[in-house]
Amino acid sequence: MRRFLYHQLNLGQDSEPDNANCPEITGRVHVFHSATATFYAPSDESGQQGMRCEIIRSTPFWHGGPARRNCVFIVEDEDLPGMKGMTIAQVRLFLRFQFKGTVYPCVLIDRFVRVGRASDLSTGLWRVKPEKTRAGRCQDLLSNCPRAART
Repeated sequence: MRRFLYHQLNLGQDSEPDNANCPEITGRVHVFHSATATFYAPSDESGQQGMRCEIIRSTPFWHGGPARRNCVFIVEDEDLPGMKGMTIAQVRLFLRFQFKGTVYPCVLIDRFVRVGRASDLSTGLWRVKPEKTRAGRCQDLLSNCPRAART
C-alpha cells in the first residue's frame, strides 16, 4: 500500500521507490467484501438502454464455505478490440484509506495473462494463467481514478 501511495503522489515517475521513500499510512484502513459496478454494455439488451449493474464479491467465507472471489475485466487499451485491450483479474480485497485529506478507494487484485494469441478454437474462451513479476509477486493495488477524491 505504501508503494501504491508513493506512485499516486508522484504520478509520472516510473522508478520503484525503496521503503524509506514511501509514505507511512497511519490512519484506519476500511475493508469491504463487495462493490457495485455500474457500466454501459450496449450489446446486452436486458438492461435499460444497455446500462448494467453488477455486484463484485471478494469475501473470505461464502455461506460458511470457502472464499468467493469474483473475476473482473480491466480495460487497459480502448483502441485494441475485445479481450486484446483488457486485463483479467481476480479481486482479493476492496479497501479505502485516507492520507492527508485525500480518500483512496482501492482494490487489491491478482492479475492474469492470456495464454496464446487467440481464444481456444473448441470453446471460444481465452486461456489465462497468473501473472508473475520478476520478484514472483502476482498482486497489484489499483485505484478507480488517477488521483483519488478529495474529501
